[in-house]
Amino acid sequence: MLELARRGIGRHCVALDPGGFWRGWETPWFHSMLAASIRLVRLLRPFHPGLSRHAVTRTLLLAQLSARPWVLPPQLVVEELPSLAATPVFDALLRELARGPLQQGSATTPGRVTIGWGRQDHLLLPRQAARAWVAFPSAHLRWFERCGHFQHWDQPAETARVILETVWQDAH
Repeated sequence: MLELARRGIGRHCVALDPGGFWRGWETPWFHSMLAASIRLVRLLRPFHPGLSRHAVTRTLLLAQLSARPWVLPPQLVVEELPSLAATPVFDALLRELARGPLQQGSATTPGRVTIGWGRQDHLLLPRQAARAWVAFPSAHLRWFERCGHFQHWDQPAETARVILETVWQDAH
């Protein structure tokens, strides 16, 4: 989404923990942690329903994506894990993100840009948010407290509110 805004395409944009702002050791960290997580999720695919029922196993499986995976509803986890495991383009996407160009940024965009970042993101570290804001200085940087990489899991109502505030502000 940020790349489209940078190119002047579209209108308003909400980017939640966007990639491309890593530097140095953060690149292999991102790649290796996410690759290991998805391998584990794929390996345990037959056991997802049982693992999703228990707070300890939810925590072990999803600590890279959620600040509080033990409180995620088991039904959410059992529905989300198969989609993470089965995404056919995941490996290619991950390689491209890790090897591709970094986000260039833009001082101007065609509409409002909100960059949301989870304070407890262990995948795309919170210090990368400062780089995102430097790259997109007209953006609003919104911190999500008690959130990991997936704000829509950890703070779903707040995530929806931020999206609506960014996209529908003109309508009110």
